[in-house]
Formats: sequence, structure tokens, C-alpha cells
Amino acid sequence: MVLSGNYGSTTLGSLPSLNVDSISRTSSTALTFTASANGSTVNLIPFYDAHGHNYTVYWYASTAPSGYVNRNRYSGKVLEVYQRSTADGAAVVQWTDNGGADQQWTMLIG
Repeated sequence: MVLSGNYGSTTLGSLPSLNVDSISRTSSTALTFTASANGSTVNLIPFYDAHGHNYTVYWYASTAPSGYVNRNRYSGKVLEVYQRSTADGAAVVQWTDNGGADQQWTMLIG
């Protein structure tokens, strides 16, 4: 899903800086979100609905989100670094969610 920032009639002169940690879903049924960009709130909607207003799908990301858990939709288990290894080439396995740091992931943007 590509989300676009709805800027209404505001013309953007440069790419806005999106605070990734501020993204919040505003509906449990629709793909609508809000976030903070350049210190103001912006509505995020699916790109296919971006018509009749100025929008952007490109951002400077001020922070990368952290603390995400990758959960398998079928088993309900999460990705975990085996035996909490920090070595290069460490195995990643599916395991019961226990909230451990070895089950927390960060998405790096750019």
C-alpha cells in the first residue's frame, strides 16, 4: 500500500520531513492515518484516492520506526534472533511472542 499525504490546496516547495513514529491509524476499517510532518498534522490516505488535492508520496524520514514485531499470520509466532545472538549470520527463527528484545525489529528507511 502506498500512502499519500493530503496537503489540500497547499503547494509543497520541498519534500516534507515525516516523523515516522507519529503515524497513527484513524480507522479500524479504512486505510486512513495521521502523522506529523514539518511540525503539522497531515492526513495519510491510499495513493489511489489522491485526486482533487495536492499530495506527496515522497518524504524525508526524521526517524525510523522501532519496536515492531514481525508476526506470522498463520502460526501467530514472531521472528526472533536465535539464542539472542549478535553475531553476523545469526539464525532468525519463528517463536512464541514473549516481548523480548530479540523479537523487536526496526525498519530502516533510505
